[in-house]
Amino acid sequence: MEVVKKIPVDKREHLMTSLIDILLRSNNAAKLSSSTANLILHYWQHDELTSDEGFQKLLEAAYIIEPEQTTELLNNAGLNDVAEELKKQV
Repeated sequence: MEVVKKIPVDKREHLMTSLIDILLRSNNAAKLSSSTANLILHYWQHDELTSDEGFQKLLEAAYIIEPEQTTELLNNAGLNDVAEELKKQV
């Protein structure tokens, strides 16, 4: 969860929307376990996707499904170190 702590809270809202778009538009949804999908949905329903735990799950899920798009999103947001660390964690 250390990777999430490197992401400023004020950037999470924008990134959250983009990460959700990545998940919803991907043709690789089968790569995501149903338990992870349900957990993300739970965080979303309780408005907790920008919390450390919720954002970590969302970030990991997007990386599992679309690693290139997720990395590009993080790099474009100036979070190159986060992208590198995420690659090592997932």
